[in-house]
Order: sequence, then structure tokens, then C-alpha cells
Amino acid sequence: MVRTAADFRRGVRRPVLGLFGPDHLPYELDRDPEEVPSLAEMTRAALELLADDPDGFFLMVEGSRIDHAGHANDAAAHVREVLAYDEAVAVALDFARRDGQTLVSRWPTTRRAVCRWGAT
Repeated sequence: MVRTAADFRRGVRRPVLGLFGPDHLPYELDRDPEEVPSLAEMTRAALELLADDPDGFFLMVEGSRIDHAGHANDAAAHVREVLAYDEAVAVALDFARRDGQTLVSRWPTTRRAVCRWGAT
């Protein structure tokens, strides 16, 4: 289990659980990069951990704070959450392009799935 961005950045191994706060992660506008890794960093780490699995994998990346900011009518937080999510999607798409066997799919909300089929 990792609880700080510093521990996270030192490297993680499977299985791993990242708990970076007692409740929701802070909005991207309020995120302290020394305490909480970005959604893009977490996406990159997850893909690196899963990439060698011969059975393939399913990864769901969610930018749930986008919805929270919208409900709170917080335009500044909403825009920054969308941009942070876009950065995470770019990480997944880059992985898929390099990998050649990975599908990136979008749900109609703020979720993105990254799937790779096994070698068999």
C-alpha cells in the first residue's frame, strides 16, 4: 500500500493499493503534487504494472471529480478536472499506439477502459 506521492514515485509492484486520502482525492486545482500523484501518473503506473501480464488486462480509469465539480457548479475545478482526465487518456492512447494490442474505449461518462487480450 502506498499513501504518498513520494512512495508512489519510488516505484510500486503488483499487487498495489494507493490510498492518497481519507475520502475523495482533492480537485486537481487543489492537489499537492508532493502528496497525491496525478491521474496521468496513476494511469501510467497501472499500465506499466499490467503490461507484462500474459493473460491481458482490463483497466478502468475514472475522472470522478469532473462530475463532483459539475454538481458543485465550480467551473474552474471542472475545467481543470477535464484537462487532467485528458492527460490520463493521452497516456492510455500512447500506450495503446506503442503496444499495438490494446483497445482504449470510452464510456458515456468520465470513464475510460483500457483492455489488452492475452497472447493465447
